[in-house]
Amino acid sequence: PQGGPPPATPSRFSFQGSVPDNRVQHVIHIVMDGLRSDYLAKGGPAFSKLLKEGACTLNARHDWASSQTLPNHIGMFTGLIVDQHGFSEDKDDGGKLVDADEHPFENIFDLVAANGGKTGFYGSKDKFAVFDRSWKMDHYEMQLRAKNLVPIFLEDMNTKLYNFAFLHVRSADRAGHKDSGNGNGGAAKPMYLEAVQEADGYLGQVMDLIEQNAGLRGKTAIIVTADHGFADYGNHGDEQQYENFRVPFCVSAPGVAPGADLAKLNAPSNGGIVVDPGNSRGGEYDPIIRNSYSAVLAADFLGIKTSDGPFSNQYLSVGDKPTAAAGSIIEASSAEDSEEEDAQEEEADEKPDKPEDVAHDKLDKPEDQEEEDDEKPDKPEEPTEEAEEIIPLEEEDEWDIQDQDGPTEEEPSAGFDWEQWLVDRPHWNVPSPTGGEETTPQEVQEG
Repeated sequence: PQGGPPPATPSRFSFQGSVPDNRVQHVIHIVMDGLRSDYLAKGGPAFSKLLKEGACTLNARHDWASSQTLPNHIGMFTGLIVDQHGFSEDKDDGGKLVDADEHPFENIFDLVAANGGKTGFYGSKDKFAVFDRSWKMDHYEMQLRAKNLVPIFLEDMNTKLYNFAFLHVRSADRAGHKDSGNGNGGAAKPMYLEAVQEADGYLGQVMDLIEQNAGLRGKTAIIVTADHGFADYGNHGDEQQYENFRVPFCVSAPGVAPGADLAKLNAPSNGGIVVDPGNSRGGEYDPIIRNSYSAVLAADFLGIKTSDGPFSNQYLSVGDKPTAAAGSIIEASSAEDSEEEDAQEEEADEKPDKPEDVAHDKLDKPEDQEEEDDEKPDKPEEPTEEAEEIIPLEEEDEWDIQDQDGPTEEEPSAGFDWEQWLVDRPHWNVPSPTGGEETTPQEVQEG
């Protein structure tokens, strides 16, 4: 590993997991909060690159028992489902994440630290403080806005070269929740797609950093998933709703089968154990690809394997060559979009009228109210006079889509000129952290 204390158990931190031809020394786990699988192909160039160069399934599942943020993140860091870790509430109660015997759950942060690696946590919800209290981290960063958080992450990852880093991108979830109190929440409004496109831009910046930093290039895995999806109308509170429980699960790294469908690659017909749940939630303990496998896969890349528990069962193959039966995730995504469009046309006349979109550039919520949205049931409240009050839009909250003005770096790592990157980088679809002129929805679509 790059820096850090001497490995506590060097043989377990070998950087040689079960991934074929593995050269990974760094894993970046990105959770796109509230990202629906069917929007991945609509997001932009970074998501398209991920689908083409990585191995993905667009039919993964969140936790069987919960469609809420915190229970799913606990699972993603421990490999445990709610039935195993027992934390079903979507709030930080001020305690620590421990089992019935007051022992901390095995987790990716402590495992990497125990083996001499460095970790960083970059989140955007206050409830994530429970992770900082519970586990060993070299750095914990909390910013409520992705446009403030991502530049800090990029600067730190550029120099600190974490062996495991977590990055939380809140954009889609925040857009989906906006105006839910007035009955106008959900993924059907244009603002949700705009937020997905913004999240695409942040992913693109992370990809740029990896490519241009000699310490990361050819040695880094990106794992992208979501804690839950988002219903067209309302929110993600109903864990039995298809748009909520279906999430993407993608990985891009050296040795990964480019364009492969992870579910088919790991199907019994290919010697795997993964079951395709179709349109159902599947069983609680069925061998379905769930977001809770994220940390297990990260440990696998880093060559960390325990004697028991989730981190001992590293069953997911990401392959170095897709087999004929593995299929193409890109083709599957395109075919699915066509089927959805046909179905929507056939059912258009049968559907009842739906609530109109509210102009998203005129409304906003206090930050504490946004935190509470995750805990609300999937039933919009009746509008009241108080709920209809127009709240001024904060300057930092404008949905202006501009180039990312990332921070400068006084001591860039070898092989990477941070300031030159600011000049040469692609014009990713993200807002400036310093604000800027307001952009109309039409300009967003064109930009």
